[in-house]
Amino acid sequence: MKEKEVVLQILGMHCAACATGIESGLKRLDGVADARVSFATKEAIVKFDEDKVTLDKIKAAVKRGGYEAVERVEDVSAKRKKEVRGKMVLFFIGLALTIPIASISFLITFPEKNYVLLALATPVQFVVGWHFYRAAYSSIRNRFADMNVLVALSSSVAYVYSAYITLFVPEGMGFFDASAVVITTITLGMLLEDMAVERTGDAIKKLMGLQPKTAIVIQDGQENEIPADEVQIGDTVIVKPGDRIPVDGSVMDGHTFIDESMITGESVPVEKNVGDTVFSGTINKTGTLKFQAEKVGLETMLAQIVRLAREVQASKA
Repeated sequence: MKEKEVVLQILGMHCAACATGIESGLKRLDGVADARVSFATKEAIVKFDEDKVTLDKIKAAVKRGGYEAVERVEDVSAKRKKEVRGKMVLFFIGLALTIPIASISFLITFPEKNYVLLALATPVQFVVGWHFYRAAYSSIRNRFADMNVLVALSSSVAYVYSAYITLFVPEGMGFFDASAVVITTITLGMLLEDMAVERTGDAIKKLMGLQPKTAIVIQDGQENEIPADEVQIGDTVIVKPGDRIPVDGSVMDGHTFIDESMITGESVPVEKNVGDTVFSGTINKTGTLKFQAEKVGLETMLAQIVRLAREVQASKA
């Protein structure tokens, strides 16, 4: 058994029930040992056996549910902002139509009233509310009923009944206002939730931002600047004053003070001499340091902190 853990960013989630549905679908895959999906961070942490299931199959399973999974190395911030902007546009379209629908329904009476309401409610139902239908279809395909199914079903019943009354029983009373108000208000709730979720994930984004992109490594007697994720255990790394430590390691030469407040919370810089341990993401304040890399990639202290923060966000406790 060759177990691997991967962190995937999930696009298209609208609520916590979406995360539960994705998680259930992933856990049903043969070879997936564990899956935790967090709506707060829009991420999935998946442990799987590479001999039984591939990463592409995991992504395909997420896509069948109506969502998109991309690896953490990809920058999806622009896509997420586009999702929020799109939802905001839909809300304002719904609001612009729902206000006159409600006003006409309760305050105004005239012969062609129901036909006007039908014309106003139709774009709310099938343009503003389209994402509910799409998400409900994906949920039903995965044998999972969530909020989208409820909204699509309840608003559709009100709309279809009202349309029938309008076309075949002119003297009857429709409920176009009910379907329009349900779709618009829940779209607003989802928009506010998305905006709050973006703020919730800022702490993890800031932690990840502490990891320097490059490192200066001595190779064949020369100082070479390479991507930080290419540093290997045993490499000799040089850090100049003002730079962040790229990986965890042990000081070989030099004397300095390092700001370790991101780990300890202590604002006073810590003195470092030969033999002392330095941690990724901390800031070298004074002298130049030469140290040997001992923990790189996902094994560094910073990576472990980020991982714990993700696990807390993904926890259902």
